[in-house]
Amino acid sequence: NNLPLNSKVKFKNGTKKLGRCFIDWKIPYPLRMVWPIVVNENNEIIYIPKYDKNYRFENDSLLVFNTDDFIN
Repeated sequence: NNLPLNSKVKFKNGTKKLGRCFIDWKIPYPLRMVWPIVVNENNEIIYIPKYDKNYRFENDSLLVFNTDDFIN
């Protein structure tokens, strides 16, 4: 991703900085710069997949997510 870590993420109960989300969700630092983030046409964050320590990334990995999980 190329978004600054101080980008705002909107949640139902307020906003939080992207960097704080990464810390709270315990996404390892090396993954934070490459973690996929979905934005709309206004470059507003609309979805960030949650991290699970059991995720396995390989060169041919495909990220699949459920649109019911989008942040609104």
